[in-house]
Amino acid sequence: MLFTVIIPVYNAAKYIKEAANSVLLHKEVSELILVDDGSQDGSYEICLELLGEDERIKLFHHVNRKNKGPAASRNLGIKKAQNKWLAFLDSDDLYEKDRFLETISIIKNDLSVDFIHGRARFFGAELKDVDHLYSSDEIYFNSDQHGYEAFEDYFLGTKGWTSLCTCTIKKEVFEQIGYFDENLYQAEDTDFILRALLHCNTRKLSDRIIAKARQHPDRSILNKEKYHHYRASFYQKWYEILMVSNWSSKMNRYFINSYMYYTNSNIRETSSSILRKSKKVMMLVHLIVKDPIIVKKLLFGK
Repeated sequence: MLFTVIIPVYNAAKYIKEAANSVLLHKEVSELILVDDGSQDGSYEICLELLGEDERIKLFHHVNRKNKGPAASRNLGIKKAQNKWLAFLDSDDLYEKDRFLETISIIKNDLSVDFIHGRARFFGAELKDVDHLYSSDEIYFNSDQHGYEAFEDYFLGTKGWTSLCTCTIKKEVFEQIGYFDENLYQAEDTDFILRALLHCNTRKLSDRIIAKARQHPDRSILNKEKYHHYRASFYQKWYEILMVSNWSSKMNRYFINSYMYYTNSNIRETSSSILRKSKKVMMLVHLIVKDPIIVKKLLFGK
């Protein structure tokens, strides 16, 4: 059983060697694809050095070495990958030993599985730096559901979430449900995972930690202003999906509430709870006038 691991690289000179080495320790990895995303800090030169150290490494970049974002970089890696099974790692994160041990067992026992996810833990920055993202130092989607039920569990966060660095995915899945959305500069991984949960035959690994997600000041996701900006793009995309989907009323109410929070800074930045509720009501009225079907979706679902 052989795997391709794809690492998008952007200004990660401080971390990329350690990340790559944590992948190359695994004999199951026959191909490590590094995709430079227009780095300006010497990362590309470090990747060139790595290229000469292990024949499993391949290095690609976008036309004219442009910066196109993590989604486009992963997509390029996917299209270049030679193996049936793909895994991902960010250039500042790490795999733990035996990353693929349980994954191989699941694949051998059930050939219909095409999406596998597991547990990761954060390390690096203090947890207070990520309190707008997670409430724990670990990330694990502890759901045995499939299809819509898994999708709703994930969106609502009732069973936690997963990290892309713990996911192993059949290459053919990307042809079936679409690649990473290159219009999303953040949350492109969340967007893909949600689509995968809806359409794939998924399995969760045990709660053993198989990857480590590094938190550090350079990560844009730690910038709340940028996080909210990019999250708004994610919710704007999924609002259109909501309009043509048959979600439960609970899911619809949660989504609309989140949509209003992330897409309207006036609501998000209002300190008064009374004023914030008033602004939410005004925005909800505006949405209903624009899309009257929202009333039915909020009350009855579908």
